[in-house]
Amino acid sequence: MNRNDSSYEDLTIQANNYGELRNKSPELIWARLVSDIFNPLILPPVLFGVSFWSMGLPYTSILNILIIAVVFFTLVPLGIIYTFRSMKFIQNFDISERKERIKPFIVIIGSYVAGLVIFILLHPQPNYLPVYFTSCYIINAIAGSAITTRWKISIHSAGIASFSAIIIYLFEANLMAHNFIFDRVMVWSSLIIIPIIMWGRIKLHLHTTSQTIAGAVIGFIITYLELKIMIG
Repeated sequence: MNRNDSSYEDLTIQANNYGELRNKSPELIWARLVSDIFNPLILPPVLFGVSFWSMGLPYTSILNILIIAVVFFTLVPLGIIYTFRSMKFIQNFDISERKERIKPFIVIIGSYVAGLVIFILLHPQPNYLPVYFTSCYIINAIAGSAITTRWKISIHSAGIASFSAIIIYLFEANLMAHNFIFDRVMVWSSLIIIPIIMWGRIKLHLHTTSQTIAGAVIGFIITYLELKIMIG
């Protein structure tokens, strides 16, 4: 097996036990922790909550948005991955084998679409930001799945880069008006986290450098462009 971008899975750190990772290398547990905390299935509710809080939305509205985001962007997708793992359709929860990613990705996209439908039904008025954000996630997931049919792009890198793109867009559009310091901390933090995530995925041998760079660049650019096209 050649060591190239398409066959890097043979080097994957398969251990899910943090103690076992520490015994291999102290850095691995930090890489694993970073990957788990900034899992692309956990980021969407965080993005929705932080974004709309910074925009000064009422807490009841934020809570309603969060419930939908948690259900359709986190709980259902995690349940899908757990089911695929239980049925042995995937080898591990990282879905480190490229060819195993396609089917769960497609089902997860279906969950995102369901979330979009719920947002539209509950808030049929135009210019509703959760609809735009959800549309970005759907388009990005479709693009990521299409690329994955040929090459194992880093979804973690794409996820945090998309997060950063949305935060920066909101900042540039003067939509983040809750707290002067908080808004700027969010912008810079979202950018600083990107290379940390990339380091973690490479350290765990789950991706190559080129796969993480591609994920970050594509995730950021297409998300920013999507918002510019949809919102202006």
